[in-house]
Amino acid sequence: MPVDPNLAGLLQLIVAAGRPPVSESSPAEARTGLRTLMVDFRDPSLLAPVESVTATTVAGSIPARVYRPDVDDPVPTIVYFHG
Repeated sequence: MPVDPNLAGLLQLIVAAGRPPVSESSPAEARTGLRTLMVDFRDPSLLAPVESVTATTVAGSIPARVYRPDVDDPVPTIVYFHG
């Protein structure tokens, strides 16, 4: 099955950043690659500062954290599920 074209571009960015392909990475290397894309490639002056971090649970027992930016306007929401 071919890789989705949008995902293929993301995987190519990881390799272009000097990181090993995800399929050949350890979990630690994959985390470093993700950080490169999500943090290191971004201009810090364009990011909203984090106002608060709240520990909570989802579905009664799954630990979660909610990061809220220090902005008044509506902002996009990203949800990460692991496993």
